[in-house]
Amino acid sequence: MDNTGRIRYIDALRGFTMLLVVMWHCSIFGLNSVSPLTDVLETMRMPTFFFISGYIAFKAREMWTARYTFERLRGKAVVQIIPATVFLVVWQLIFPEMAWREFFTFSHFNLGRYWFTYVLFYMFVIYYSVSLLTRRMGRAGSIVHDLLLIGIVIIFLIIFFNYKLKPWAMQLRFNLLLKHFQFFVIGVLCRKHNKTFMRAIANKWFTAAVVVIFAVTIPIVIYYKDIHVDGWIYDIFHRFHLMGVTKSGHQYFNVWVTRILNYCITCWAGLLIVFTFFRRKEKFFEGDSRLARTLVFIGRRTLDIYLLHYFFVPNLHILGPMIEGNVLLQLVLPLVMAVCIVALCMVVSEIIRSSDFLAYYLLGVKKKKPKR
Repeated sequence: MDNTGRIRYIDALRGFTMLLVVMWHCSIFGLNSVSPLTDVLETMRMPTFFFISGYIAFKAREMWTARYTFERLRGKAVVQIIPATVFLVVWQLIFPEMAWREFFTFSHFNLGRYWFTYVLFYMFVIYYSVSLLTRRMGRAGSIVHDLLLIGIVIIFLIIFFNYKLKPWAMQLRFNLLLKHFQFFVIGVLCRKHNKTFMRAIANKWFTAAVVVIFAVTIPIVIYYKDIHVDGWIYDIFHRFHLMGVTKSGHQYFNVWVTRILNYCITCWAGLLIVFTFFRRKEKFFEGDSRLARTLVFIGRRTLDIYLLHYFFVPNLHILGPMIEGNVLLQLVLPLVMAVCIVALCMVVSEIIRSSDFLAYYLLGVKKKKPKR
């Protein structure tokens, strides 16, 4: 932790994850070519982001009152909703996928590429609401707080796995809320029980188990990510001829297994591997090396980069067929593009931040208090 009160390895982890986000967008939007290695990184990309958000959201000494909750939500809206909405509108006006008049009607409105900040805001609304509800229960309130969050996660995953949402819910990206809220809650609970969490990730056997789980499940996630119901899992159970289970039962079981692996277990293992690595390299990121300082700086400007980088991803689809099948080029080329785009975003960010007004409404930067 430095003199700003921020944990440097957490900021470095945020910076690394932001680099993965830009790299992923360079692959799918810029090159239209994705390698298996990029798919591996993709399984831990957004889960880690939401995990960190939950991890730093928990504050042990917060006194939850209605007024305090409202102020916190207002602050989150300023940081997450206003800037994203501005950039969403600007993006639609510059790169319209439809007539801009239609974009402003609810039937055609879509959060598009700026869904992340809205979904994160939904998560904070739920988390703050649960914290407010359990504030006066004493020690029991802490247990109820955890159980409520876990219960919401279970309900969300059941809905996500089993039900098709209404079009308006899909437009507002509630499907991604259902999918990713689990990682936010895991982050909150790990921070709340931080001593136990730190002992776990420091344990070599726990780390080894996590790595094995990730290594075993990641091939399934990559090759069965479209969730085909007639895959190897069905074949295995079909050969055993389980009593009383029809083929449709096998298919249903197969869907659930692949979904749990795809959206839960593999992602949990991946984010724990990344977090453990950065935690164990804490001294390095507290140092003054160029790599450490760069990742920490990027980690403190993640919102700036997220909002700006879409405008700088070039359309290089012509290169896609040329690098198809070359795993190394499919990994290195998007990485080089991502580094250049992040650097450009930092320049634009500094220009915007030179104006307090623009910094506040475009990047959610708090207004500087006048010196007395």
